[in-house]
This record gives sequence, C-alpha cells and structure tokens, in this order.
Amino acid sequence: DTYWSQCDKRLLTSIKPDRRRGNHHQIRDMATACGAAVVWLDCRMPAERELMRKFLADMQAGKAIILGWYTSERSGITTASEFGIGTIPADHYNSSTMFAGTDHRIAIPTVPKKPPLENNIYVAVFISDGDNIQYVQRAMRRIWDRAADSRGRVPLNWTIAPGLVDIGPGILNYYYQNATAQDCFVAGPSGMGYLMPINTLAELGAPIGSHLTEDHRMSGYAQLTNTYLQRAGLRVATIWDDMALAHRAIYAQECRSLYGATVQNFKDVPEVASSVEAKRTRFEKLVVPYAGSYEHLHRSLTREIRNWDVQAPLFLAYQVSIWGEMKPARIVQFVNDIQREYGERVTFVRADHYFTLYNEAEHLPFNLVMCSETTARSVHEELAIPQVIDGSPSTQWIAEQPGTAVIEIDCGATYHISRYAIRHGGSPEDTSAHKSRNFDLSASSDGQDWKTVDSVRDNIQSLTDRDLSPTDARYVRLTILDPGDDQRAQVADIEVYGSR
Repeated sequence: DTYWSQCDKRLLTSIKPDRRRGNHHQIRDMATACGAAVVWLDCRMPAERELMRKFLADMQAGKAIILGWYTSERSGITTASEFGIGTIPADHYNSSTMFAGTDHRIAIPTVPKKPPLENNIYVAVFISDGDNIQYVQRAMRRIWDRAADSRGRVPLNWTIAPGLVDIGPGILNYYYQNATAQDCFVAGPSGMGYLMPINTLAELGAPIGSHLTEDHRMSGYAQLTNTYLQRAGLRVATIWDDMALAHRAIYAQECRSLYGATVQNFKDVPEVASSVEAKRTRFEKLVVPYAGSYEHLHRSLTREIRNWDVQAPLFLAYQVSIWGEMKPARIVQFVNDIQREYGERVTFVRADHYFTLYNEAEHLPFNLVMCSETTARSVHEELAIPQVIDGSPSTQWIAEQPGTAVIEIDCGATYHISRYAIRHGGSPEDTSAHKSRNFDLSASSDGQDWKTVDSVRDNIQSLTDRDLSPTDARYVRLTILDPGDDQRAQVADIEVYGSR
C-alpha cells in the first residue's frame, strides 16, 4: 500500500529476503535500476497467494515479466500464469545490470538446409533447463565448453531463454557465435518466461487444471513471446505442462514465425496430446518428456522403431534432463548406437528441421527456403545472393546501385505457395531508412510468365509476413520499387511457404 504505486509495473522480482538465507545480491541491482518491487510470498499459502495476485493484477500481460523464483515451482508459476505473466528463473543470476548493459545486437546463426524428406523415422532430442538464465550463465557454459568435441557430431537442440536478448545479450551471442551447424536453439518453457497454462501435476497451492482462463492474457503473453522469439531468432518453443486448444490457437496466431512447439512436463501425462493449429503450427507431445538415463531413452525409441508400420514418416520428439547422465557426449553415443542398430532409416534432426519436415510430410505449408534446391539471385546484378535465404537476418544483402531491385527465388520445383515473409534491412530499432517502402511479389511456374500476387505500399515495418491466395509456382520475385530513404535495396531474409 505504501510503495507499490511508485514501482514500475513492467517488472516484479521474487527473491528470498536476507533473513531466510536469501539472495543477497542476485538481480537486486536490476530491481533497483528498474524501480521494480522486490517480494517474497509463499503461494502455497492461501493468504500469501492472494497478496501475490494483487501485485499481478496491476501488471499487464504482454508488457510485464517476473524475475526470480518461488518457494515452490508450481505454486508460483501457476499463480503468475493466471495473469499471463511469465517468470524468468533468475534468483541466482549474477551481475544482472552489467550483463544487461552490453550491446543488444544479436548475431543470429545461419540455418543449414534441411535433409530431403524420406520415409524415415525423424527424431529430435531437446536438452532441458535453458529457460533458467543462471544455469545458462554458469552450468550450461561449463557443459557447452566441455562438450566441444561432441557438439557438431549430431543434432542437439538446446533450450534457451529468449529474454537473454535484454538481460544477457553477450551470453546469448557467446553460444550463437560458438555454435556448430548441428547446434539448434529453441525457447525454453513456454516462451518469454516460464508459463504454465495447464498444470498436470498436483502440488500444494497448484491444483491440476487450467490456470490461464482469459484469452486476452494469453494473447498478451503470446505477443510478447513473438517479439522476443523474433529478436532471438528462435523458431521452436517448448511448453510446460500443456496448452488447451484455445491457448494453442492464440499462440500460433500471435507467433507466426514459430515452426512448432513441444508440450509435456517431466512426467508422461496421457491426456496431453499433439495437434496442429492454424493449419501450420505443430504442437508435438514429447514421447519422453524428461529422460534421465541412456537406458530410458534407448528403451523408448527402440519400442517406437519396432512398432513403426513403415507406411509414412514417423516423427518422435524427446527431451533429456541435463542434470542426469544425458550430457552431449552421452547423447552422441546414443545416436551412434541407434544408427548402428537401425541404419539410416532413423534420422536425428535439428528442431527447426523436424517441424519443417513434419509439415512437408503432412502436406502443410513449410518454409521452402529450407530446401537445398532453393536458390536466390539479384536479377539486375546477375548475382547469386544466398544470404537472403540462409535463415539469418544478421546476414544482409545490399544492392550495389540505388533504385529498383529485383530478387528472384527458385524453389526448385512447383509448390502450392500460400505465404511469404520478408525481414527488411537494418535492425528492428532502425528508422524506415533501410526498410523497403513499396514492393510487389510475383509468382511464376516457368520463370517467363509472371503474376503479381501481392503489393505493399508505404511499409514502415521491419517484418512483412502475409498470407497469399494460394497459387502454384516454382519461382517467386520480389520487386522493390522504392527501397526507402537509403535508396539502395536492403534485405535481411526472405521466406516462401508452400506445400505439395
């Protein structure tokens, strides 16, 4: 009643006080710098949970986050989830203002081309706990560095916190800049902060069931998540414990760049199911949600392989607990043993490839620039420009001459094209100087006869992501009529979505 009205409502810090063997310095500097309240309430206790709700009720979903932790995981997370507010585990994150005060430009890695779709079993292995930024700051760094000889040998899908773009951009850049083509990063649960729309495990203060019941709060959380997924270059998310179909529909609608997401917590709950939302976004139930041992993982995958009917590709997603024996070297051994036993019909893949291949197999729209056959060229310059289709907005193409520019994408085959996305030049924080102001999109089946399928005028956005009236085409042309104030066309990334 005395201080809360004076505090910034975009941030709440939840950390133990000194008298309870608490956190003496971690993230208190961030709370001070931001003018945020510091609280410690036991959400297992009804009276303290109600007081926590009073704080949360004054915060706006989509514009607020919690840093810290709780007396118990589920009582705290489900209470915050009621209000559509995610929590970044940070109660032992050191020197937060120092790490947050560095250069916020993120060097997003390029994305290797996906393997061709075959009648195989595709397996993605996710590594747990990357939403915890103190783990990312210290324990993950040690695991990462010690695994230098293992990384790059098999696909590893590392969960990480998208909020690092603000609170630890240098940490995120360290992983990105030292990653191999086999290291794929995905958002830890459940996007921008740990959110649990549906709790599947009963604990004191955290009953089973839906804790996020208001659509506008889910929309706010998903919108904030989308912003940070874009900034961090993350295309896959992991979700705990589950989302109702209504939650998933909102998540898919607001996070259009998302290729897919996994659902499930550290115990198998039969009621959790897979689904596809918006006819493009796969929510995949983990086969094993928190595998702690080689034997557990091997037994499960072997059973799935033996039960496969070989009639169509099979997709299996697993998550391993990083705190057990399943460190990167052990995952490499597991992958090698499976492929030695079953050969090439079992293909381990990056998470972005996993969901792209799934959509291709199910005749759903997928990003065609992920195919090795897809090429891009600058028509006027007669120059190949692979940087506009390498999956990274950090590698940009700039036209040599001012004025109109034409980029042609050859998808290698005819597809039913239904959507495109352009990440314009510069950075999201730039003015419109580097953003294409006026442009047309055309499509052709033979590269000779062209049909305009979309036109944009007076653009000021960093990202253009638009659905199209479906058209059959192999070639797509982006004609930049007005490059913006800079007068030289500049494009960071182009995506074209289609299905067979």
